[in-house]
Amino acid sequence: MDNQFCALLTRQPNGIITHVNLKTLNLNQRRTSGLDIIANYKFDVLGGTFAINTIVQRLIRRDIQTDPTLDLEPTVGLFAHPEWKATVNLSYENEQFRVGSATRYVGEQRYRESYTASIVNPHETPSMFYTDLTASYNISETMRLNVGANNVFDKKTPQMPNAYSGGANYYLGTDGGLFDTLGRTYFASFNWEF
Repeated sequence: MDNQFCALLTRQPNGIITHVNLKTLNLNQRRTSGLDIIANYKFDVLGGTFAINTIVQRLIRRDIQTDPTLDLEPTVGLFAHPEWKATVNLSYENEQFRVGSATRYVGEQRYRESYTASIVNPHETPSMFYTDLTASYNISETMRLNVGANNVFDKKTPQMPNAYSGGANYYLGTDGGLFDTLGRTYFASFNWEF
C-alpha cells in the first residue's frame, strides 16, 4: 500500500505488525476568524443605576480540514456554528434591590449548504431568542434574597439531524452549548454574610 502512514509500521515478511511508531501527527487544519462587538452604558435614574451591556458576535470564517488530502471546508452557518450570536443585558439597581433581564440570540443554522428538506429533515434551525429575568432584594446589610427564571418564554429547543457531532448531544438531538435544553426553569437563593 502506498499510504503516508505505512512508514510508521514495521512488519515481518508475512505482514504481521511488530512495531508501531507512535508520534504526534498534524492531520488537519482549522482556520477561524470572527468579530466581537461589545458596548456598555450606564446612567443614573430614579435614585439608582440603569445599565445596558451588549455583545454581538459574528463568525466570519471557520474552515476545517478533516483529512490532509482534502480541501478546507467552510462551516460558518452550519449546525453548531451560527454566523451571528448576541446577548443584551439590562439592569436597574439601587441600594435596596436589583432587577435584570438577559436576552440571548442564536442565529439560524443549516445542516449543509446544499441540503434541502427533501434530503434531510430538519435541514435548518430558526434563529432563537431566550430571555432570563432576575431580581434581588437586600433584606439587611448582610442578607440578600435572589430569585429568577431562565428561558421565561419556554422556547423549545430546535432539533438537529446528526446532532451527535459538533459538541451536541445525540440523545437530545440538539446542541446544548448553544440552545436551552431544559425549557423554563426557576431559581431562588439566600445569601447571608457573617
